[in-house]
Amino acid sequence: MFVSTTVVVICFTVFIQGTTIKPLVKFLHVKTQGDKLNTMTDIVINHARDDIMAGIEAIAGIHRQYFWRHRLNHFDREYLQPFLTSKMHSRGEELIEKYDRAKVKENKRRMLESALDSHH
Repeated sequence: MFVSTTVVVICFTVFIQGTTIKPLVKFLHVKTQGDKLNTMTDIVINHARDDIMAGIEAIAGIHRQYFWRHRLNHFDREYLQPFLTSKMHSRGEELIEKYDRAKVKENKRRMLESALDSHH
């Protein structure tokens, strides 16, 4: 009896309340927090915090949230991304390639200008 009651309560909470909360919030015009875009500072601080906590856990010899997060990130970077993507690029590599293309284009333009100026 206790188990079946627990299952009914869980199902009611998850399915009934879960599916009706968004329409109810919209209907009541409840003010919600908009999507917050993380700044570069937030991203760097979060990554640094995760790395520091993983280091503390490694020194202390415990395996908790940050240890497993670090392991999963490592597995993702080393095995999943190379396997699932044809060419792995970081944002930094993309910016460098874009800069190089712009530099080549600028150099070509300067060479053409100097060639035209020398002929006149």
